[in-house]
Amino acid sequence: MFNGERKCSAVFIHTHCRRRKRNAEDISIYHDKSLAVGFFVLLAVCGGAPSTTGTGTTPTVAPTATPTANPTPTPTPTTASSGNSVSIISFSFRPKSLTVKVGTKVTWTNQDNVTHTVTADQGAFNSSVDPGSSFSFTFTKAGSYAYHCMIHPSMMATIVVQWRLAQS
Repeated sequence: MFNGERKCSAVFIHTHCRRRKRNAEDISIYHDKSLAVGFFVLLAVCGGAPSTTGTGTTPTVAPTATPTANPTPTPTPTTASSGNSVSIISFSFRPKSLTVKVGTKVTWTNQDNVTHTVTADQGAFNSSVDPGSSFSFTFTKAGSYAYHCMIHPSMMATIVVQWRLAQS
């Protein structure tokens, strides 16, 4: 290796190292500036300093009323005097099976706290029955009428309609 090459190499290394050091310093300064800008943006967004605009009065917070529990009224059980009624209680029809004669009006009364339906499987009748409400249907044809609640499909029962009731 010649002396000139060595000198050139030394100058290259010295210049190259100095450049690398400067780049590292630039990155460090850039990083510090980014942190400072980020901090001030965060402070501005989060409202770090109290606002000096307004009327000069301190707002007061009005007390809110504590909510009280309003009990849901429980429907009073009612039964038709003729015994041709079905009660809707605890997500079930009671009685599960009722036998009546042709021309009988049957009344369903919802004693639950939720809405149910009284829906004949073959479409003879269909009604929504709100809590505490009733639905009545007069059976004009003999047959067996299976029905259910469309909202709660596990609720099922049957009305048997005969021309004449069997004597007990």
